[in-house]
Amino acid sequence: MKKLTTISLVLLLISTMVAKPTKNKTMGNQETTLVTKTQSIANVTTLDVSKFAAVEIEYSNENTITIITNEHNQNDVKAETSGNQLKLYVVSSNTTVSKKTKKVNINNANINTTRAIIKTNQINTISLDKVASFTSNNAYQSTNFSLTTTATAKINLNINCDNLNINTQSTSNIDLTGTTKKSTIDCQSTNKLDMTSLESETAEVYISSCNKLILHAKEELSVHASSVNKIIYNGDFKITNSKLSGVGSVQYE
Repeated sequence: MKKLTTISLVLLLISTMVAKPTKNKTMGNQETTLVTKTQSIANVTTLDVSKFAAVEIEYSNENTITIITNEHNQNDVKAETSGNQLKLYVVSSNTTVSKKTKKVNINNANINTTRAIIKTNQINTISLDKVASFTSNNAYQSTNFSLTTTATAKINLNINCDNLNINTQSTSNIDLTGTTKKSTIDCQSTNKLDMTSLESETAEVYISSCNKLILHAKEELSVHASSVNKIIYNGDFKITNSKLSGVGSVQYE
């Protein structure tokens, strides 16, 4: 087993380089200074993130990660590498998930500003746990791409790949954009899944406990849905398999 290496977070004050100190509204009148550090992730292909306010990924050959947090929280932000895996997490935080809205509540005020901006062309497997939002800043390129999330409030993914695999639990809103040859999506307990702008040649969707489901494919679609308030079929494609139970309404556009 390779020894786990902790990347030291020697953080540089943004206030001396770019911005003035900003107030964190959740901390009353106390001013907090944002700090940042950029670290090389040249050999990383797998990313695990836990208890971050936001994660952004951008397709780039820079292969770096920038962590932004406030000065009160910098010692609680950890970045560890083991082989080709990078693990990011925040300790001493108290996060909860609303059963009604599926939103992630990060109760430690210091965690609310903790962001990761990842610029890479190598990562193909991402796992998120208790992350408020995950966004791709441009069309991410990968042969195979896998995204697994638990208690993530918002996902906006723009992806161009051959095979896309998404597995989510307790995620509020999922918006997918881009092109794939095959998409396999498994969602449990989500408010909305929108595939309108995902041009997938074939798609397999397994979903339960969803308020609004918008399905789209270029050629073929297979869907297994239960306990869904509303399903919208968007586009002209062949439905190869359909198993629906507990569906409120079905609409074709």
